[in-house]
Amino acid sequence: MGLGWLLAGILHREQLGRRSVECVPPRGRIGRAPGDHDSPRALHVVSGHVRDYHGSLDLGSHCRADALFGIRDVHLSLAVVVYSPIAHWVWGGGWLAKLGALDFAGGTVVHVNAAVAALAAAIVVGQRSDYKKASILPHNVPFVLLGAGLLWFGWFGFNAGSALAAGPIAALAFVTTMLAPAATLVVWTIIDVARTGKPTSVGAATAIVVGLVAVTPAAGFISPMSALALGGIAAIPSYFAIQFRAKTSLDDSLDVVAAHGIGGTVGALLTGVFAEKAINGVADGVLFGNPKQILIQGTAVLAAIVYSGVASFVLLKAIALVMPLRATADDESTGLDIALHGEEAYLHAGGMDTITPVEADVFQPVTAPAKSAAVSI
Repeated sequence: MGLGWLLAGILHREQLGRRSVECVPPRGRIGRAPGDHDSPRALHVVSGHVRDYHGSLDLGSHCRADALFGIRDVHLSLAVVVYSPIAHWVWGGGWLAKLGALDFAGGTVVHVNAAVAALAAAIVVGQRSDYKKASILPHNVPFVLLGAGLLWFGWFGFNAGSALAAGPIAALAFVTTMLAPAATLVVWTIIDVARTGKPTSVGAATAIVVGLVAVTPAAGFISPMSALALGGIAAIPSYFAIQFRAKTSLDDSLDVVAAHGIGGTVGALLTGVFAEKAINGVADGVLFGNPKQILIQGTAVLAAIVYSGVASFVLLKAIALVMPLRATADDESTGLDIALHGEEAYLHAGGMDTITPVEADVFQPVTAPAKSAAVSI
């Protein structure tokens, strides 16, 4: 999908002739080095990546219960009907851009938008068959931490790359993307210890994600010190949203709503508090004499929630009329790796008796060597 987005953007640009990028609001025009310029191809690469991330967040809310082809069509439809209009509203000169909404790298466009779509999908697809009936433990905690570290590293490209130029604003976005999640991690750990008496590794990984999400809309608009404050504040609502979700019937597999929806909303609103025109040349926030900005940010978030929620729900229901969105009970019980892909990462208690014909070609039983009748000394 990202490749298609990139090719479409390049072809569109070639047809219209070489011109400067006009579909991105000014994110950093202050203090740029001579020769810096926005690259249309860089825009298309970043946009394709952002679009793919939107789809992966939606999938994260209802994994382990999906029918492969139904979900494929859902993602294609969401890309066109849900993601693209909101991206245009904020980044393409649409009504929210004209209103003055700030979203440096996708807090509203990606995270709030995707979280609401994920909520609609979790409701329509329904709970996993073993939800609250069996303990669902982390698969591999060291891998969770490794993944969080890789995600944090990749997010530098996600946020700093949204400057579309190697200049001061990209450097600022890089620094704020380092500091905000660090602050979130500290506050999250303090809450964890105060609440349970122990810090958890999975909680730390979740905190990092929440901090990254929260700083995304603000990365190129706020100072490093403001990034620390933003990250620390963002930890609180997301932490307690996860605790609340666990008490409900909502089966949000990866807590997309709490981490990305709440985190993205808090980040977008706080962008309207901490933004500094002296840094980016775009707009000031509440702390710098512009209380109107937080109202604009709230309008953008509310518009994304309403549109994404309604459009996603209608799309899901419409697609469900012509093809299943949910895997069968037997496939879900067997496991979707085996049922849909014919492969599995590990052999379980049944040993070789439980593997599929495809796996049988790979996992051949090893015969132990025969013991020698005599032992020479």
